[in-house]
Amino acid sequence: MMEEIGQQLTAETAKTLILKKLHGMMDAELTRYPNTEKRVLIGIVENLWDKYAVSSRELEAEREKTLKELNGFTSGLGYLEGVQR
Repeated sequence: MMEEIGQQLTAETAKTLILKKLHGMMDAELTRYPNTEKRVLIGIVENLWDKYAVSSRELEAEREKTLKELNGFTSGLGYLEGVQR
């Protein structure tokens, strides 16, 4: 880099270049760890979503089925006689 500029490498310039290099390396490492954790957490959430996701239509259909069954039981026991809906 210094050859392109045509200057000699001074102690101050060397210090600046070394600090820039170290800063870049630390920045890369400090970015890598959170990104790794983020990917792991996203994978866990996606796995839970795939495992437990249920559509609202499925929930409503199951609810209707259960209500019909419950109404059948209560009607059979005589609890719903004379009740208007």
